[in-house]
Amino acid sequence: MAQHVLVVLDHHTARIFHLDGKDAATLTVREAAVRETNDRHASDGKRVTHDAFFHEVAGELTGAKEILILGNGTAKDEFKHHLDDHHAAVAAVVVGVETIDQPSDPQLLTLAKSRFKTLDTWLSQR
Repeated sequence: MAQHVLVVLDHHTARIFHLDGKDAATLTVREAAVRETNDRHASDGKRVTHDAFFHEVAGELTGAKEILILGNGTAKDEFKHHLDDHHAAVAAVVVGVETIDQPSDPQLLTLAKSRFKTLDTWLSQR
């Protein structure tokens, strides 16, 4: 497992970048099995829960040293709460949850590398 992991997600897709400290990164893409319009079941109007999807994404993050969660909607915050409630060890290494709108993969990697580098420098001085 890479030390630093960047997660960019919405309620249906998660792009997970495993950064190894070099220019290279591996990317894992996960998609939710349930795709409902407006995140509601058509039959009863109740809200769709994304627990199964969030559990699957959390499983990809086990062993990371630092995790940065990004997204442009509410899914990033819901995912962080899910981690807090169900995956305490993963939640403990989340270093940030930030709003970001439609960046390219190179922009994401640049942001993550700069953010993790700053955090590593700060942590080494403690």
